[in-house]
Amino acid sequence: MAVRALLVVLAVACLACSLAAPLLDVTSACRCTREFNAVCGTDGQTYSNKCLLECARAQGSSRMGQALSLAKYGPC
Repeated sequence: MAVRALLVVLAVACLACSLAAPLLDVTSACRCTREFNAVCGTDGQTYSNKCLLECARAQGSSRMGQALSLAKYGPC
């Protein structure tokens, strides 16, 4: 009986958490390492690594209507 009550409490708590937490849009999630390997984007911005530049591109960063891309390895 106690196990059943515990399961009901856990189920309600789990449901409450899932309703309170905002849904994560997987397409906007960006997972990059903290590795510092600077790259320069065509927007003149220095990014800590290529992954972060790719994330900025995926989020729609552009300059004068052109999509963001890698200008060179190293800082701008």
